[in-house]
Amino acid sequence: MGSIKQAQFGITLVESLVAAALLAVLLAVALPGYRAMIDTNRLSAGVNAFSGSLQLARSEAVRRGQRVTLCVSDDGKSCSSTGGWHRGWIVFHDADGNAQRDPSEALIQAQAARQFLSIRGNQPVARYVSYTEHGWPRLVTGALQMGTLTFCLPGIAGHSLILSSAGRARLSDAVC
Repeated sequence: MGSIKQAQFGITLVESLVAAALLAVLLAVALPGYRAMIDTNRLSAGVNAFSGSLQLARSEAVRRGQRVTLCVSDDGKSCSSTGGWHRGWIVFHDADGNAQRDPSEALIQAQAARQFLSIRGNQPVARYVSYTEHGWPRLVTGALQMGTLTFCLPGIAGHSLILSSAGRARLSDAVC
């Protein structure tokens, strides 16, 4: 009797090793670029969140006809006297104009911490940004409040938000 051959399906050990080697090479090439893309998106998300909060504070001050303040916050309820903007921030109706949220002052927005991101403000905007009923940034003393907030992530170029005397923020590149 003759034997009938059956077809064998599958891959050999050599084919599996070649495929694994190709996959390893592709991953080695793709992962650094993917990581850079993730970091760039994190940076952009942080800048956009802060910029949105600035715009909200300004528009709420004009809408309410009273001062609205954005400040550094650890707990999402009150302003912090230490730490940086990366710890989080709140926007609130600052009825007494002291840049500190009292329990009776309405909380408008709270933003969670951005631990992965470094956010530094120069002296006028290091702790808070406060808008008057005209949408102008002013310190609690009434002096003009202009400044620069720098957003950085290790290993990539940063961004700066530059607050003008009119209360608008513009984006610029920064060296971190």
